[in-house]
Amino acid sequence: MTLNPLNWSHKTKLIAAFATLYVVWSTTYLAIRIGLQADLPPALFMAMRSLPAGLLMLAFAKWRGRSLKVSKRDMRTIVVVGIFLLVGGQYGTFLAEERIPSSLAALIVALLPLWIATAESVVPGMDRPTWRGYLGLTVGFAGLGVLLWPRLTGVSGGRFELIGIGIQILATWLWTAGSIISGSCDTCVGHARPLPGSGGQSPESVSWASAISAKGSWKP
Repeated sequence: MTLNPLNWSHKTKLIAAFATLYVVWSTTYLAIRIGLQADLPPALFMAMRSLPAGLLMLAFAKWRGRSLKVSKRDMRTIVVVGIFLLVGGQYGTFLAEERIPSSLAALIVALLPLWIATAESVVPGMDRPTWRGYLGLTVGFAGLGVLLWPRLTGVSGGRFELIGIGIQILATWLWTAGSIISGSCDTCVGHARPLPGSGGQSPESVSWASAISAKGSWKP
């Protein structure tokens, strides 16, 4: 097999993509937890991740020949999307992981497709799930209940952990809102719906990481 990914078969590309996703996406929550345990302020820590990621994505887009010019309309959307995705969704994950294990945070974030599918089923102009989609939503939310039931009933964890769970769920809701809004922006990368913690928005990452880093020393 050639080492050039462009020459790989579709099956090989699919396997490589999922392998990368599983390793990179899952370990990012552990990395966040390790950084927080090292007493890095959440705001500064998030800015340290998002700003380089945004600059790298902008450089890659420029290298691919994509125009970096942003219309006023798209800039307004980018600002709003940045608030929901980075300040709300990603920063919320950093705050939540001060209170809950990284594994639990990753499980809650993994339900993001459920929230997006639910939102798209009620927002005008969006694709409605099929009956199989609704069945998947039902199974997914049932799984969420099974995972969180011991903590909600006090069998394990406590008030401190419940606050973290609430913050993480709220962060996924805000990320869902940002993903839906980004659908109206031609410049946003949000059509791919990256997950909280992945730093997947280039214009938003640069702008909001810079803003948040100004408050980097603040730690709730």
